[in-house]
Amino acid sequence: MTTNAASTFCIALQLPVGWFETPQDIVPAATRELLAPRAPSIRTDLDKEFIRRENLRLMTREWEVQIRLSKLSGLSTASISHRMSGRKIFDTKTAQRLCNALLLPNDWFDQPQPSIPPATQKLLQVNETFPVHTTGTTN
Repeated sequence: MTTNAASTFCIALQLPVGWFETPQDIVPAATRELLAPRAPSIRTDLDKEFIRRENLRLMTREWEVQIRLSKLSGLSTASISHRMSGRKIFDTKTAQRLCNALLLPNDWFDQPQPSIPPATQKLLQVNETFPVHTTGTTN
């Protein structure tokens, strides 16, 4: 190990500089604590974002519902789609904006949801008829 690398490790592991250069019998307590395995964090930002995306997918399985959600929330359908795919970060501000538009508690998107509340389902029901695009000519 080079001296530079050894010094970097010593600093990172809270060891005295030069610790690797001499035989050691005991690892200092502070270093053992740094190296101890830790239980994964229950709610990291990535976990929350994943849960939010899954809840949004649950809600918008049909394209027409995504359009309705766009109209209710003021977000574009592209913005909603990008958050579902992970291209854009599904942050707390966006989650709260959707919750307000759908009359849901502010943390609804942060918890895994088995289903959509009936009141929200009613808000997302598509009442408009969308034109059907056909190809070809009629005789």
